[in-house]
Amino acid sequence: MQTSFEDQFLADDANQTAAGHRGVLLIGSEGELFFGQNPIRPLNWRMEQKGLQKR
Repeated sequence: MQTSFEDQFLADDANQTAAGHRGVLLIGSEGELFFGQNPIRPLNWRMEQKGLQKR
């Protein structure tokens, strides 16, 4: 019997595969996916476009 973690992992894997994700780092924000070797920079850029202020 699978644990709830295993069920969630398998569901996430199926959803990522259906979305075209192929094993690289993945971050989602407001329905937009950021992926690749360093998804933090484009995510930060998008958040700044939406009003994020630097400290």
